[in-house]
Amino acid sequence: MYRDGSFVQWEEAGVTLPNGKRSGPSFVLWVPAPANLADPAATVEPPAQPARRLRRGKTTRHKGVTRIDHPAKRTFGYMVRVAWKGQIHHKFFSDKRCGDRLAALDAAVQWRDMTEIEIGKPRTERMVFGKPGGNNPVVGVSRRHENHTDYYEATWLNTEGRAQRTRFSIAKHGERKALRLAIAARQRNERIRYRTPRD
Repeated sequence: MYRDGSFVQWEEAGVTLPNGKRSGPSFVLWVPAPANLADPAATVEPPAQPARRLRRGKTTRHKGVTRIDHPAKRTFGYMVRVAWKGQIHHKFFSDKRCGDRLAALDAAVQWRDMTEIEIGKPRTERMVFGKPGGNNPVVGVSRRHENHTDYYEATWLNTEGRAQRTRFSIAKHGERKALRLAIAARQRNERIRYRTPRD
């Protein structure tokens, strides 16, 4: 049914599709090209590279674990990064040293979990950004203007992982009190979420 040399393989990082996009993790059927397609005159020009670098998608479904495939440097494995309180802990797990690709992934995830326990970082798959940006005084709190009203808005994720928010009017509470109330609401709800065990 399939050409000699065909095989099926699990690709954790996915593969590049004909339209240039990446698939998610999946089983892939690899089929060798027939000899009559190896004509160099029939090669198609590759599409021009975009002027802007596109952001790469996640290479694994595990937070802080990135797949690295660099044939030119013969580097194949998983890089793990754990950031906590301004410090970054990182380690590389080579496919060759661990035995194979899945063993390297397993070792990387175990190291990440043990490192988080050692440094006291709460275990969560949610991406947490530690620095506020723009006009945001603290993470999860922002100053907003909508319908001729200025207010501070606090956002957080509830225990089910859904985004929640509350607003405090600057006209009603004043600038400093509205900011204090928004920060307190954010901190209170983040504590509730981290204390609630997940099923």
